[in-house]
Amino acid sequence: MKKLRTPDSCFANLQDYDFEPNYLMVDDTEGGELRVHYLDEGPSDADPI
Repeated sequence: MKKLRTPDSCFANLQDYDFEPNYLMVDDTEGGELRVHYLDEGPSDADPI
C-alpha cells in the first residue's frame, strides 16, 4: 500500500488550528500500520461528530 504522511511541522502555527495532536495506529491489512490523526475537543459529555 502506498501511503503519504504530512509532516507535523506543516500543522504548526496554522491560523485557527490550535488543537493537540492525537494519533491512532490502524492495521493496513498488509502487515503494516497507518497513523491516523483525530481531534478530541469540546465537552466530554457532548455528542461525537
